[in-house]
Amino acid sequence: MSGPWTDCVCDLETGGVDPGRSMVLQIAAVKWNRNTGEVSSDFFDRCILPQPTRSWSESTREFWMKRRDVLESIMARMEDRRVVIAAFNDWVGQDQLTFWGKPTHFDFSFLQSFWAENDSQIPFHYRSANDMNSFARGVYHPEEPPKWERLIPFEGPEHNALFDCFHQLKVITKIMNKEKPDEA
Repeated sequence: MSGPWTDCVCDLETGGVDPGRSMVLQIAAVKWNRNTGEVSSDFFDRCILPQPTRSWSESTREFWMKRRDVLESIMARMEDRRVVIAAFNDWVGQDQLTFWGKPTHFDFSFLQSFWAENDSQIPFHYRSANDMNSFARGVYHPEEPPKWERLIPFEGPEHNALFDCFHQLKVITKIMNKEKPDEA
């Protein structure tokens, strides 16, 4: 769906931290307009069946066993990777969206590797990728940025990629407005 969208917050849930080897479990993204603050109601939230070329790391198994309810909700919605990749590319469409991740070197690298492995190209350009953590340090420099992630109440299940996107968008908005915790 085309619209006035300039940016896209994206989050992935994975079975490890190696972008070239670890499973991709869930991809979620939210489009928004950084100039108006408007958020699209057309979210992306899909889960992916285990990939034969990727694996789980043991430390991630422990992580997910502590969050079994979230993992089970992801597993209940898993689809073939090719279906999810095509749906995501269609969802992004022809918009030249700026990619936002936390951190970008994790989410962007996973998308790039996973898409390439499946003979596709991610619908974002690496030059238009922003890291939320780096952005915060730049805006508040030379001071330490506020710990907005902890200060803003999290709504929904943590480590569900869609709810992580909503939370990250709230943090980015606070940073863009250069708010300080005592102003909140």
